[in-house]
Amino acid sequence: MKSFAHRTPKYIFSRFMDVLYRKTHPDNPWLTPKAIRYLDAWIKSDYIAAEFGSGTSTIWLAKRVAVLTSVEHDQNWHMKVSQMLNDCGLENVNYILASEKSSDYENVDESDYLKKALDLPENKLDLALVDGKHRSQCSNILINKLRPGGLLIIDNANLYLPCESNSPNSRSIIEGPASREWELFWNSVRDWEKVWTSNGVFDTALFFKPVSMN
Repeated sequence: MKSFAHRTPKYIFSRFMDVLYRKTHPDNPWLTPKAIRYLDAWIKSDYIAAEFGSGTSTIWLAKRVAVLTSVEHDQNWHMKVSQMLNDCGLENVNYILASEKSSDYENVDESDYLKKALDLPENKLDLALVDGKHRSQCSNILINKLRPGGLLIIDNANLYLPCESNSPNSRSIIEGPASREWELFWNSVRDWEKVWTSNGVFDTALFFKPVSMN
């Protein structure tokens, strides 16, 4: 049975504010407003970026970085975003369609989608956004693709990683990470600088790779 326990007055207000924000900022990525403001101030025009899962974030990032690699699994959505890129005249995006037959998000033996992450050069990315399929595997792979000081962004992080968020279905500190892959990731970034943001509906977490890693 579907639970409606999260529909408290506080959540309903947060949900209303989220809908209002989307309507008044239609060109912004579907991240928390705080995360967007942070990124807008942090990103530099010579940065090299990658994202797994495309959409308005693709356009938004492409307008702010030098080179963007974007990987999408849905063919219809890929066609739509391709048209958006064309309409905006953006030519700095390597937009990749990595279709998959499997719908399993956590246990995929062979994945063209993940191979695109593995193929990225190591220690080169300034920024990577995980907001698509196979999030735990992508997150683990991208750790080695980021340059020292680079930024890894995970949307809906509260669903996978332990936190103190009030957003629905958040993982508590006691519950810990949502899977073995997420536990591996969490242990890898435990000592990284973090900026955890929430709008009361979902969370976006930012992880900064240390400049010096022992």
